Amino acid sequence: KIGVDDWRNYTTVLGWLDAIIDNPEVKINSCDSFVSKEQWDSEYGDSWRENWLDPDYSTASSSVETFLRELRTSTMPDLSWISSEKGFSGYKHAFHLFRDGQFAGWACYGGDSQKNTVLISITGAGCSGLDMHKMRVFMEHIPFCKMTRVDLAHDDLLGNVTIETVKRWYFLGLFHSRGAAPSHKEIRGDDGWTFYIGKKTSGKELCVYKKGMEQGDKNSPWVRFEGRFYAVDCVLPFEMLTSPALFLSGMYKPLNHLSAFHERVKIITEYSRIKVQAAIDNARRSYGQYLTAFSELVGYTKEEVFDLIARPGIPKRLEMPLEPCPF
Repeated sequence: KIGVDDWRNYTTVLGWLDAIIDNPEVKINSCDSFVSKEQWDSEYGDSWRENWLDPDYSTASSSVETFLRELRTSTMPDLSWISSEKGFSGYKHAFHLFRDGQFAGWACYGGDSQKNTVLISITGAGCSGLDMHKMRVFMEHIPFCKMTRVDLAHDDLLGNVTIETVKRWYFLGLFHSRGAAPSHKEIRGDDGWTFYIGKKTSGKELCVYKKGMEQGDKNSPWVRFEGRFYAVDCVLPFEMLTSPALFLSGMYKPLNHLSAFHERVKIITEYSRIKVQAAIDNARRSYGQYLTAFSELVGYTKEEVFDLIARPGIPKRLEMPLEPCPF
């Protein structure tokens, strides 16, 4: 039997992170020092406080960019962003975030119902490889910053615990809390299979799905356990960033029994294998006959055909996840 402590060895990673900053009156200066509202007002006047996130005020965009520059300096050295024509998640304006050229999330602001807040939403690709200790320090030093959603993911590459097993555990009552059964839902199709336990409105939702199938390999045994935590009548502690396995294993009792040990680099290897194989299959279907024709009708050798067609670069669909960093 595998206990909670066994989950600590690089087995769990962040799959999503949403954070809201409630107080736009405080400007971040660095992780260790801040400019207080009084100091800022004495230098820039009341107009800053009144218009910091007014969607029609020209400084709103530059203020969010100031925050993003601080985030890049302290935590994400490869962070870049571009302004989007559309908002996101109910916010009127947004920046699209990128890490090393890969899409990584949003920085959102503006909107009558958003109460002068900024939403920072980081995807799984954006979380990959981050030093979460630095991220935790950065966020803890931002007054009135709170996490509103955190996804924690554990990968079972060999499928030691299948979706059928999880379903059996559920109907045996092993996921019950205080005698009550959490809601459940199953979605199954030709290109995916997911079993949900719990729901967003209750504050936590476990999604168990065929990750290998999602990536394009229908025969892959790879199963992902993804715990989604929401700030519903509770506070999500920043400790979740640096001790993710502790929180995921404590989400429901059966999660203590998962196959706990694997090397995280194997996840990237499996991800890469599936993506490359899917690309080979697609290239064969789309261009295989052309290559045969070039060889048989024109007389080119395989090497000549390769030299004629190949060009530098990597297609976006083959871009690999950023290398993970141990917690």
